[in-house]
Amino acid sequence: MRRSTLVAAGLVLLAGAAALTYTYRDTLDLTDPPRGEQVENLRAFATLYGYVRYFHPSDAAANTDWDAFAIHGVRQVRNAANRAELRAELEALFEPIAPTIQLYRTGNEPPTPADVLAPSDTAGLNLVAWQHQGIGFSQGNVPSKVRRLNDSLRTYRSIRLNRPPGRDRLFEAHAAPKEMTAKPLGRGLSVQLPLALYGEAGQTLRPANAPSPSALRDSLSHVETPMLKNLF
Repeated sequence: MRRSTLVAAGLVLLAGAAALTYTYRDTLDLTDPPRGEQVENLRAFATLYGYVRYFHPSDAAANTDWDAFAIHGVRQVRNAANRAELRAELEALFEPIAPTIQLYRTGNEPPTPADVLAPSDTAGLNLVAWQHQGIGFSQGNVPSKVRRLNDSLRTYRSIRLNRPPGRDRLFEAHAAPKEMTAKPLGRGLSVQLPLALYGEAGQTLRPANAPSPSALRDSLSHVETPMLKNLF
């Protein structure tokens, strides 16, 4: 995994969030430019959005309408009054599509990763992970199963690996089983994120108590996103 890509993705998403909230403040129900705690809330959301969209390998994340999710997420988190409220909103947003991420207070030790990241028997399981070459934005949602390649910009390619070794790779290195990364989000919160998941029968493994993404998808289906098509 190329760690510089994680940093670059976070910076690009922060810039994108600023452009989105200013240019489309009416659609996002922002009567005034966000200030103070609202800015911190949006920064934390945008950072987590980037990490989950581009690095969390779950099928639910790959199937998400990320344009609609951006608008929905801004509406949910912007008025969080404190760190605890912001954490609750972020967990409610992201856990249905990325149930193996873990939010915790910055400065504390990261939590123990979910058991599903290290199954005792991996026979018949495929390792699923992302590879990125360069930085770019896809034009709309890309099909999620097996392989995803974006060449809308020739310097940027992106593949979600879930095939046997040696097939459809951008380069040899890839995230290893149980490989995690921990990153600060702001407002005193950090995230621990798995960079690889095991999958079986075309589906990445989820914790037994993970919330279903169906309610979130229903909410996103009612979000209008025509103005995002030419944002980036």
